[in-house]
Amino acid sequence: MTVAVANQKGGVGKTLTTANLVRAAAGEGLRVLAVDADAQANLTATLAPEYQGAGLEHSLATVLGSGDRLDAAIVASEWEGVDVVPAGGEDLADAQQTLVIQKAGRELRLRRALASVAARYDLVVLDCPPSLDQLTINALSAADALVIVTDPGQYAINGLDRLLDTSDIAREYLLREGLPPDQ
Repeated sequence: MTVAVANQKGGVGKTLTTANLVRAAAGEGLRVLAVDADAQANLTATLAPEYQGAGLEHSLATVLGSGDRLDAAIVASEWEGVDVVPAGGEDLADAQQTLVIQKAGRELRLRRALASVAARYDLVVLDCPPSLDQLTINALSAADALVIVTDPGQYAINGLDRLLDTSDIAREYLLREGLPPDQ
């Protein structure tokens, strides 16, 4: 199963929720892959601090930006049973811009990359950026489930509305194109 943790609003606890979900799953004996899809790379800093920042040879940035194989980007975390795909810091922001100018299939790059390693994990958790850009759309396209983290503030609720609309559009598009949700 692949779960995206998202909200367009920053500072609502997406990364903390992701880390807690990952730790709880690993504590239950599940094999977990945590994917840091946020250029701020806070999940990477939490789970695999030696792999934070730009200029990594392999990261989510290289997977999405240049088609690097996902298995090359996976590193062991400091937590038993948890592997991490580090964000790549500022390089991930550059990869996001590359996705914007790509043509057909750009919203499926993460989904296709995850398919190559899915059999190795019981759970994949995607920590999304605080925006509705190509990184979040890739995560929504790859996910079987969506956890929306919010707080009771008006701006977070506004972000929730936009995220729900985007999630519906992403699913409708994928289904309209004849792709089953788990492909």
